[in-house]
Amino acid sequence: MNFNIYKKINFVVIIFLIILIFEALIWSYGWRLSKVFTEIEILKYGNPQEGWNPFIWEENGIVEIIQEALLFFTILYLCHIYSYIRKIRHKEINFFKLFISLKIFSLTFFF
Repeated sequence: MNFNIYKKINFVVIIFLIILIFEALIWSYGWRLSKVFTEIEILKYGNPQEGWNPFIWEENGIVEIIQEALLFFTILYLCHIYSYIRKIRHKEINFFKLFISLKIFSLTFFF
């Protein structure tokens, strides 16, 4: 099995998380740091009352949209696995089918 796609996806996710953490730190502490380091232009936005960027963290923000996409693709992948193992008749596989069915149901509830 070729795992290059997983390496690429992991790389993209790690870069996205680093950017998200950096943006959260700048948004939260940028106003305070701009008072100390006046020459750094990236620290100029924000005010002391802000806690997080609503575009990213609020309802229908970037983080919530990414969570919904991950849930949707996980449900699709589990349905694919269930359709593949549905044809197999074995005692251990029946337990696995039950587990996959419950997992699909519970993820659908959160979706």
